[in-house]
Order: sequence, then C-alpha cells, then structure tokens
Amino acid sequence: MEALYGEAAANATQRFAAFDIEGGVLARIPSTFTFGTQYFGYTIAMIAPCYAVWRRDSSWRWRQLGGVALTAVSIASLLSGARAAFVFVPLLLALTFGLERGFAGLARSGVYAVGIIGLALAVLGIGGGALYSHVSELAGGYATDIAYGGLVQAITSAPLGTGTGTNTGPARYAFADPQAFTAIENYYAKVVYELGLEGLVVVVGLWASLIVIGGRIHRRLRGRPLRSCSAALLAFVILIAVTNVKGWLVDLDPLNVYVWVFAGVLMKLGVFEARSSPAEVG
Repeated sequence: MEALYGEAAANATQRFAAFDIEGGVLARIPSTFTFGTQYFGYTIAMIAPCYAVWRRDSSWRWRQLGGVALTAVSIASLLSGARAAFVFVPLLLALTFGLERGFAGLARSGVYAVGIIGLALAVLGIGGGALYSHVSELAGGYATDIAYGGLVQAITSAPLGTGTGTNTGPARYAFADPQAFTAIENYYAKVVYELGLEGLVVVVGLWASLIVIGGRIHRRLRGRPLRSCSAALLAFVILIAVTNVKGWLVDLDPLNVYVWVFAGVLMKLGVFEARSSPAEVG
C-alpha cells in the first residue's frame, strides 16, 4: 500500500491498516478520497445507478456497460477494506433485485452475490469459511456494542440532548480535556446525544417516511425502466437507514450528497412517468 500511495497516505488508511484473514489480506483503500470509508460509501452508492442502466437503458451497448459497471463497483466495494461491505453489498443487491422481481429476483441476486464475493475472495486470497467466521464475529460485536450499547449509552447520558454538533469529530477539541469527549458510532444514538429522544423521533420519522413514500411510488409505477430505477433507489435508501445503526456513513462525503439526491429522484419518479410518452413508459 505504501509503495502504491506513498507515505502521505498513512493518515487516510489508518496507518495502512490491513486485516489478515486466513492467509489473505484485506487492506483499507482510500482511492482518491481522504479516508477508506468514503471510498466504500462511493462504491456502494454507485450500485444503484449502474443497476438502473444495466436493467432498462434503451441502448443495448449502455445496458452491457451498465452490467460491467455494476459488477466492477460491487467487487470494488468488497475490496475497499471495509469489512461491512461483505454484509451490505449482498444486502443491497438482494433488496434491489427483490423489489423489482420479487422472489425470482432474490434467487438471482443470491447467485450474483456469490459470484462477486467469490471473485473478491480469489483476489484477496481469503477462504470463504474464514471470512464468514470473521464477519459473523464482527457483526455480533457491532450489534451488542454499537447498535444496542451505543443507543443505551446516549439515552442514559443525554436523554434531552446536548446540542447540535456536540458529538461530531471536531467537537472533541472544544473540551478542555479531549478525553472527556464521548464518541458514539451509531447514527441514531448520535441523534439522541445531540437532539434528545424527541430528535430521534423526528429523524426516524424522516427515514420511515422516505421508505414508505418511496415504496408507494415504486408500486404505482407501470413503466419497466422507471420501476428498475425506483427499485435500485428505494433499496439504497433502505440500506442507508440500516447502516445508520452501525455508523454515520450518511454524514461522510460523498455519500452525504448521494443519499439526498437519490431520495429526491425517487420521490419524483411518478412525475417523470406521468410526463413520459406511452412508448417510453412501456
């Protein structure tokens, strides 16, 4: 990694952090971003538009390019060094295929996910069983310490909130003793710590509204191209709502822009269909 990116990349890779898993190495890759997690966020966001192009673009060449791009960004996400990718990439693919095609889509997504994970493991030199054990143990720790523990910590320490921005990274420098800063990874727990329980109700209501309204729009769309697009965008919004339990990926560049752009497009797909010609809808 150091030979490829140079010494200055140490700060963007947690000192070239890498995980040794059964002889293979999973290294954090920042790409052109300032931190590896941002690259992971970018790759997982690109799955939605790539899927939409692959499934329903009017040009055969663009559909082929979309399929290649979908495979490329999915594998890139798995190779980014974010271990959560091995959970969230298959989940996003399952949601996307399932929303568009139902049970048949879920079966197809399973085959597709196994294929891209197999390719990624071949590149990394990691055994499937070792990866499963590693990710399962990690997921259990996240569920206990971050998803549940973080929320309990926030509710017990600041049920009424401490103010906007008080649990951000830069906020630690506002303390006379930086060690007194309480770092919370769970996005919903951070909401409680900053805005209180009433703020949590508002934020959860916002995400629930996006998902419910997006689901209604998806069901009402008749045109196949737009249904493919709505399936991909709705799946992405659902995924981000789920990842919020683990961390605050939604606050990082560039995902903090893509989330709201994609959600806005999803909300307007019904209008796009109403303005389309019958030929475009079919």
